[in-house]
Amino acid sequence: MSLNLSFRSKILLSVSGLAILGFSASIGYATWANQSYILEKGAEAAVLQAQALTQNISSPLYEGRDLAESMAVMIATMHERGLKDRDAITAILGDELRKRQRMIGVWTGWEANAFDGRDAEFANRKPDHDATGRYIPYWALSGDKLILDSLVDYDKPGAGDYYLIPKKNNALTFLEPYLYPIEGKNVLMTSIVQPITLKNNPNFVGVAGVDVSLDNIGKTLDQVKPYGNGWLSLVSHEGNWLAHPEKDKITKPAQDLPPEAIAAIKAGQPYTYTDLIPIPMVIASCTSYSRLRLIRIWLRGRCWFRFQNPAC
Repeated sequence: MSLNLSFRSKILLSVSGLAILGFSASIGYATWANQSYILEKGAEAAVLQAQALTQNISSPLYEGRDLAESMAVMIATMHERGLKDRDAITAILGDELRKRQRMIGVWTGWEANAFDGRDAEFANRKPDHDATGRYIPYWALSGDKLILDSLVDYDKPGAGDYYLIPKKNNALTFLEPYLYPIEGKNVLMTSIVQPITLKNNPNFVGVAGVDVSLDNIGKTLDQVKPYGNGWLSLVSHEGNWLAHPEKDKITKPAQDLPPEAIAAIKAGQPYTYTDLIPIPMVIASCTSYSRLRLIRIWLRGRCWFRFQNPAC
């Protein structure tokens, strides 16, 4: 009798063990499926959040582009009609900047004697001319004040790329974003430059440019936390961080991204990948893999990318 009871107990224990194992497997599968569902939904939510931000992020850049183009047309039209008054055009540029608080600088730069043939008369006339006398006024917004100065280093590769690159390409140019000190604080900015075209002169004569602060882009992205503890960041066309939770990475190469992602960025192609390093999940106290997606922002052939990490 005891042997039979022992045998039944073994059967019951085995069946119970199988049931528990099956139940555990079901729970494990359900947990995995639920986590996968949460991950996918979190990624979809991040995509929607990022897409909703596109207009907000792009708006000052489009405004800067439109202003640079309109200034170039305005200056060319006045010039072609014989209105080559430096002070008058400089005053108009200052008024344009005063009306646009999201811009931090407007300017025009001309080749030697290309504006009115009178560079020698204006040599060293401060504040908007240098020793060459070239027409190179620069308006900057400092707080609520407008400051008039002259362009500098416009003939030096590197520092003068804001002038030399549009001159070389003779096309609308979005300069790679850079940090520039304004009132003792580094400001992330870009220059948008439009070459000036004269109907009676096929040669390059000069440019009209606008400086746009990009600081608000980082602040806007910082406010969005996909699925609670995710983050958004922005990468430039050249593969440099423009916005990132680790602020010391801004303007530096995005070397922590895979080479394939950088290649996709420079080629203007979409790219999605899953990071190999697990990160903590808020739900279920487990880990999942970070999924990064690219959202493209096209600006007249120039492509910037916004990375998003839903974090779970």
